[in-house]
Amino acid sequence: MFIRATVASALLAFADAQGMGDGLAKSTYASSDPLPGLEFMLKYLPVTVAIDSCPSNAKTQGRAQLVEPGFIYDRNCHMYSSVGDAAPSTSAKEPTALTYAGTPGDDCAYTTGSAFDDSSSGDVAIYATYANMPDTCCKACAATPGCVAATYFAKPGQDALTLDVDLDEIAAARRLQPERSEGFGLHLVDVWSSETAGGLNVSEVEAVFAAKVANFSSGAYDAFFDFNVVLYAADLDAYGDAFAKDGVPTLRFSWTSAEGETWHSLLVHVPKSQMILELVSQNSKTTPTLAMETRMSNRTAVRMSTTVKSTYNNLLYGVAVTRGVSDLAAVATFYESVLGAVEVLDVKAAGVARKCYQWGWAGSDVCFVQRDDDAKFTVADLEATLWASHAAVDTSPSVHDKWGDNHYAMDLPGTSGASIVKAFTANYAQIYPIANKSTTYAFSCEQHYIIDPTGFSIQTDLDFMSGGYPGCSGYDYAEDA
Repeated sequence: MFIRATVASALLAFADAQGMGDGLAKSTYASSDPLPGLEFMLKYLPVTVAIDSCPSNAKTQGRAQLVEPGFIYDRNCHMYSSVGDAAPSTSAKEPTALTYAGTPGDDCAYTTGSAFDDSSSGDVAIYATYANMPDTCCKACAATPGCVAATYFAKPGQDALTLDVDLDEIAAARRLQPERSEGFGLHLVDVWSSETAGGLNVSEVEAVFAAKVANFSSGAYDAFFDFNVVLYAADLDAYGDAFAKDGVPTLRFSWTSAEGETWHSLLVHVPKSQMILELVSQNSKTTPTLAMETRMSNRTAVRMSTTVKSTYNNLLYGVAVTRGVSDLAAVATFYESVLGAVEVLDVKAAGVARKCYQWGWAGSDVCFVQRDDDAKFTVADLEATLWASHAAVDTSPSVHDKWGDNHYAMDLPGTSGASIVKAFTANYAQIYPIANKSTTYAFSCEQHYIIDPTGFSIQTDLDFMSGGYPGCSGYDYAEDA
């Protein structure tokens, strides 16, 4: 049964941020080893571990959420590689000391009102990250090599976050519902039971991405860099400085918006994953020599330019999910004719074409880029291996292969999916079985996934007027509004 997304009233005040239940909600990737990527994000980005992750973040999950403004005011989860005894604390920040047994899936032990102390000779600090409750601080510790304990500090009154959250219930539901403080999701997952037969496996594709991003140092742009998640930062240099300090490779460039304003981008790769992040901002003192085409629609540029740096931290905001494509015309036809998305950006330049789309009332965009690509392993090669797995495994819409975990989520409560169901029903014989024809799209019953022409998927959280997708009798999401 479909669990309808509900947006907490506190989040409505921050309509410029895209998060769970609020338009473009997350970007997820199949992963062979999710925890190194999660640990990277916890260290460098304003993120928390997803509230509905499994206890102590068992190793199949590396699911982070951007921090929403107004909830977490600093890096309040202090992690340690060695500790003495937790001491009672009179801190106004309401601490909770927690110890991690070192076994993924086992919860931490918690002592309310006590803390480990950075100044103690027996307590060896690793670093601090964000957490919205002691449970997600425990999950951050479990994802961080060497972490044995942590102290969670709540903003005065913030401990109320724990009062209306049933962790067992939301973990069992395994649907990302909006919780206070959780914004756009950046997810790495390893579903062991899913298959990649027919094409490359996840580790092999991750190796391709690792080889591509090794070219960051050359200052040249590769077509694979168009597989990215675009996030807005009010202060781009703060992130660039942090990466540079630790020797994390990045690629920086500038571009001009549709209104002629100069913007700056920084690309960074999340280790051992397919995830590339593109941080964008108008504020940067760095002047890169590389110049690129317009990266996002004017509507999102205007929306983001009004977002100012918080007085307490430099948060990130979801702007767009971008895919490299080999056939932009096929993608455009599918998004416009089947999905009913509206084109909000159309860029043509030497060797490159880019289109961005808006779904319904979503504030952020989905973008596609066709770029000249003469590399050893091309965008077309990636599409081919994804579709080969879909054809080999997805014999019907009730079967779901591992590459379905390469998806973004479009949460549009109140928006009907009836036209999509109608299109899939009318063309069912041309879609399945995938292996018998050269198809440009498909779908899956599980969480209403759509496979678009790129081979990547979309998790659609819509309202369905009469049942779900064709052939999905076990997934009857009748409208319950």
